[in-house]
Amino acid sequence: MRSIILTFLVVMTISLNAQTLDSFQWKNRLVVLVGDISKQNLEAFKSYEVLPKEITERKLVFLHIQPNSIAEILPNTQKPIENLQLYQSFKDSYPRQSIFLIGLDGGVKRSTNTLFNPKELFRIIDSMPMRASEIRRKNE
Repeated sequence: MRSIILTFLVVMTISLNAQTLDSFQWKNRLVVLVGDISKQNLEAFKSYEVLPKEITERKLVFLHIQPNSIAEILPNTQKPIENLQLYQSFKDSYPRQSIFLIGLDGGVKRSTNTLFNPKELFRIIDSMPMRASEIRRKNE
């Protein structure tokens, strides 16, 4: 009985870890910062904190993924949740990049090591077909 419960808990933990980013698909665009945040990127990040309307309008969520956890850092700051696989998954797929823009469809649209400034990021997002469709619907 004990082993059945332990197996169930392990399966649930793995399932929750895999679904961490999937839960954002079709709801939010993600800016994912993987690993330590450099001083330069921290300064760039601060420029987003004063743009809540623009962030909400573009359905943006900023996530910070560390080796053992993931946390939303903007628009809402949330307590990190344990995640043992996501960090390694990013590092295996993109060993030289640490910042990712992920679209509504869940695909990586851009990867870099330097956080985009707000004007550049908003331009990139606004040029995406799904965002263009959102803008047209809003203006109708």
